[in-house]
Amino acid sequence: MPKLARYVQPIHFEDFSGAQFERLVFAYHWRSEKWRSLEWYGQTGSDLGRDIWGVRENGESVCIQCVNRKNLKFAKAEKDIAKVLNADNGIPHTFRIVAVSNLSARLRDKIKSHVLSLGVKVSDNWSGPEFEEFLRDGAESLLKRFVGGEEFPDTPADLKSITEAGIPPALRTPSLVFVFGVPLGDNDSASWMMTLPHFGPRTAHSCKINFYDEDRINIQHQWLVAHPNSPYPPPELTGESRKQVYVAEASPEGSSGGFQWNPLNPDSQHYTINIDCRDGVFTEKWEIVRVGGVLRSRVTIERGANWITKNPNQDPIVFKLEDPEFVSTPLATEVPKARPGKVVHPGWKPNHRFEIPAAILDPNGNLQIMSGIKLPDGSTLTDIGCWNILTRHFGDSPDEATTQTPPASSQILERLEVRGPIEQTWNGGNSTAYWLEVTNKSTAKTIRNVRAEVVKIEPPQTHLNWPVPLVVKHSQGKPVRDSTSLNAGQPGGFDLVSAHKGGPISVLHTVPDINSTLHQGNVFRLTVTVTGEDASPATKQFDVWQDAEGFLRCTPA
Repeated sequence: MPKLARYVQPIHFEDFSGAQFERLVFAYHWRSEKWRSLEWYGQTGSDLGRDIWGVRENGESVCIQCVNRKNLKFAKAEKDIAKVLNADNGIPHTFRIVAVSNLSARLRDKIKSHVLSLGVKVSDNWSGPEFEEFLRDGAESLLKRFVGGEEFPDTPADLKSITEAGIPPALRTPSLVFVFGVPLGDNDSASWMMTLPHFGPRTAHSCKINFYDEDRINIQHQWLVAHPNSPYPPPELTGESRKQVYVAEASPEGSSGGFQWNPLNPDSQHYTINIDCRDGVFTEKWEIVRVGGVLRSRVTIERGANWITKNPNQDPIVFKLEDPEFVSTPLATEVPKARPGKVVHPGWKPNHRFEIPAAILDPNGNLQIMSGIKLPDGSTLTDIGCWNILTRHFGDSPDEATTQTPPASSQILERLEVRGPIEQTWNGGNSTAYWLEVTNKSTAKTIRNVRAEVVKIEPPQTHLNWPVPLVVKHSQGKPVRDSTSLNAGQPGGFDLVSAHKGGPISVLHTVPDINSTLHQGNVFRLTVTVTGEDASPATKQFDVWQDAEGFLRCTPA
């Protein structure tokens, strides 16, 4: 029997009160994006020009103005925008209007032009029908609750909690405690502090944590293979290889403590952690390796075997974070004869430059995490890949209920892959340029605001201030662009350097009125960092010079 056609009636948001509409807008944004904080000001916010103010996980501020009027006029939008810019929060990165009515193309363009002229980076405007489509696509349970007349709560905390309504418990973002460590006293310390971060949107209860040092366990296994008549390896072979920890209760705020651990090789570590708590059983795999003098890491938390058996079509990964430069290393097969790492004092060291990651114990015995890197231009880099786990909370937003594979944890940082330098020549081979290919390695998500910047040149060039953004490939004279968006799996390019045979070398940056020429006669080392919204930064180094015949050359450092 053929199925009956179904017509979906449009929602008339204008029939609902302003407070009801604001609650729905708040609940939708809480579910659909990643936030460090998201606050609904309700009626108290009307005099300040904003109803909702949030800070995304990447640090961008967002002001959301809910307009419950049948016809939005530019004068109303202009007035609200002026209030926002004069409020204590300052100028947001994004100003968004969510209206109950339709918005004409002319009005959209007028509002956007005005907002951007005031220093706001992004302006977008949603009509009522557009907002309805977003709800039906990503949060239909909220829409049904709204249309069905069920009252939404009055407080932001309660509004956040209802975003999980309708999601089967097995598919909700779990709350748990896991393990992630940091060198204690200095970056090359032989001693590590293993911290117990909280993950998830709720309080975690009754967390039993079994920590296994896979390097030590593998050495013990190798010894038993070589000594088949011995039931146990000698205790002094590797020392302690396991640790049990119990955390009765842990909230998203604050710390659950930790324990010290002395890895056999701090530059190559492998751990398995079994986690048993109220929200289920989980397995964490965590690896550390030092690449080019910098510690890199990969951590994955998956659901247990029983959950996988009961949910064969669902993604078992709860959380995954990997530094782009991470390279997996084999397990240790013997105890190092000379133990890597230094024995250092765990406290503060005056006039000492600490490298990331590192932590110290203050005079009161509290753990203090080094949370930023001072860059040559005086600014501070706080997005430090996997080591963000030490200073940020992950897992705040609940996963959307779905019968398909659920999205991975909302807090995963996407990966940008950098390939090159790639050579191109013209003018009969007498002119050469090199460019970098940057690929979005996500399988589903667009990465916006992808930029490549030269953050350092050696030997130093006094006429260039750091960082200098590179030109997006093929954007010369259009005008040139320094950022782009990459869809899932899509590659893009950034021009790096160029030179005519025997001529000066130019760094192809976008800063106007700044000399781009490198002094001849040297080999230059360029450090380039590629960044994007919700993406781990990728840093590469390249050596640039001219050979004996005057041709430009560029190779990975």
